[in-house]
Amino acid sequence: MSITLIRDQIAASIAVKQAVLADDQLIAQIEKLAADCIQCLQSGGKVIFAGNGGSFSDAQHLSAEFVSRFMFDRAPLASLVLGANNSTISAETLDTIRCSPANCRGWPGRGMCLFPLPLAATVAIL
Repeated sequence: MSITLIRDQIAASIAVKQAVLADDQLIAQIEKLAADCIQCLQSGGKVIFAGNGGSFSDAQHLSAEFVSRFMFDRAPLASLVLGANNSTISAETLDTIRCSPANCRGWPGRGMCLFPLPLAATVAIL
């Protein structure tokens, strides 16, 4: 791999992030999505992630961040991935077992907030 290719890949990643920062409509959508997710959890619901291929792995990672500690020590947030929970099992095993179907808030029933990944590819399907 050449230095030029590496720099080009990093520059492309930076360009995407700059485009996101410059898009006020997208930032507002992200803020609304976060507010909807918070409302869902506060009302006893759960956040459900779904993905296909590499996005399935992303879904597992995101759900694991919800039910394990992310950035600070806190109670688990109700979340699962359609199709698997391997990331959750591995994340929780390395820390303390804090969330299971028996003790996750919102399990089962109540409201749900679904995150299909990648979002752009699945919006038309939903």
